[in-house]
Amino acid sequence: MRELALLLGLVVLAASVSRLAEEMRSRLLMWLQAGLLVYGAIFLLSLAMVLLSEGQVQSQELVFGYDNPRFLNHVQTVGLPLALAVSLSATRKDLRWMGLATAFLCAFIATFLVARATLLATVVATVAVGLAMGRQARPYVGRAAVTIGMGGVLGLLTLKWFGVSVMEAVGNTASANARLLLWRYALDDAAQSWLGVGPMHFSRVPRGDAAHPHNFYLQTAAELGWPAALALLAAVLYGLWCLLRRLRARREQEAQAWGPGLVAACIAIAVDAGLSGNLVMPLPQVWVAIAVGLACAWYKADTPSEVPARRRVSVGHLAVAAIMAVHLGVAWMEYRQPSPHLSASRWINKVEGQEMRPRYWLHGWF
Repeated sequence: MRELALLLGLVVLAASVSRLAEEMRSRLLMWLQAGLLVYGAIFLLSLAMVLLSEGQVQSQELVFGYDNPRFLNHVQTVGLPLALAVSLSATRKDLRWMGLATAFLCAFIATFLVARATLLATVVATVAVGLAMGRQARPYVGRAAVTIGMGGVLGLLTLKWFGVSVMEAVGNTASANARLLLWRYALDDAAQSWLGVGPMHFSRVPRGDAAHPHNFYLQTAAELGWPAALALLAAVLYGLWCLLRRLRARREQEAQAWGPGLVAACIAIAVDAGLSGNLVMPLPQVWVAIAVGLACAWYKADTPSEVPARRRVSVGHLAVAAIMAVHLGVAWMEYRQPSPHLSASRWINKVEGQEMRPRYWLHGWF
């Protein structure tokens, strides 16, 4: 029930964003970038204070507002291409510079935190957009190359300043080996049944520190079965193919517009999903839903709708109300417990001897 309510809530959010007027979508995109820019500025200020005090710090200790620094990196996977979209499409020069600054800070922080999946996904997405648009992709690809390149170099230099071996940090295989082990667990679960072991049940037993296999496609196979996983993969590939085909068809008018950034964001999300938990954690999930909604609105911009606007809004309102009711009901059943938990879990809290909730950090609450 929890998983279904969460999924439906994200779908409704994406659909709601896709129905916004162009002016509202543009305003939403600007506010998102402003938030990322302020976050990056505070991160830089904290880093500067450490440098001035000649102190030593673990890079991940500078991350605030996220239970795990990787959650921030998942947000940056979405935010960086959207920032580049702002740098291309904004009508005001100061807003275009804001987009570039935001993209630079995202690249710098991701490199400083050695977020290899985020950087790889962003590069793959940039290359895909470049191949789809050809010469018309130069404005987007050029901005991406400059911001990612400069942010990456500065991030590596900062790591070096703190005495971190760049080669050891980048070439560290511990996380890769852990992922391979988790993927093997997921494949073992997927082999048990065509329907999988059940939603959220990859974490039914403790598997190190991970409550998910860091690969959403294998996670779907493990929990819902191979037919569901193959259907998901087919839907993702078809959706990306449609976006790239539309981008190629519009490449002349999209050279200085939203299109390249929105398509790149969706590609980066899909690539990152194969290497991390970006589609599992709440904050990245919200960003993903918004990005998908913006991309859908862009895709259907030239397609007239046959459904009356008033009817669409009323159906949307009813769907939102139903989703909220389900969420509140599920949340209340857990909240009213003396120690909120999911009783089906066999995770053990070694400190308090209480059950921990599968796929939920900090005793079940973010």
